[in-house]
Amino acid sequence: MRLVPANHYVLAGLIAGTVDASGLDGTPVISLDFDGQPVRDPQVERTPFGLQMIALLDARPDLDSRHLLLLLPDVNVTGAPVSVPAVATVVTTRTSIGGPRLVNGPLHSYAIHSVAASASAVQPLE
Repeated sequence: MRLVPANHYVLAGLIAGTVDASGLDGTPVISLDFDGQPVRDPQVERTPFGLQMIALLDARPDLDSRHLLLLLPDVNVTGAPVSVPAVATVVTTRTSIGGPRLVNGPLHSYAIHSVAASASAVQPLE
């Protein structure tokens, strides 16, 4: 039984879509929705904690912005997709036109969401 690293994740629920760790050109390919809205311009990197994705969800000038932080675990698979636990955090950052020094109280708040995901290894096209 040969183990291979997973490179394809399918997510369902509040966060839905796919994350491919390596597309045809070698860069990650991500197609995700958060609460029914497309996730725009996600940035992905491998970390000691797994695959990390960060994307801007929305921004309201002089009020706040929301970012999605998604962590997917590294997974070794033998063939069939494997269910994996993952976690997403929506980070809300309060802002002010005059800078963070004019914001009273905490500048950041966090909403943590469990993510249902499956991981598999997809072979590249030759």
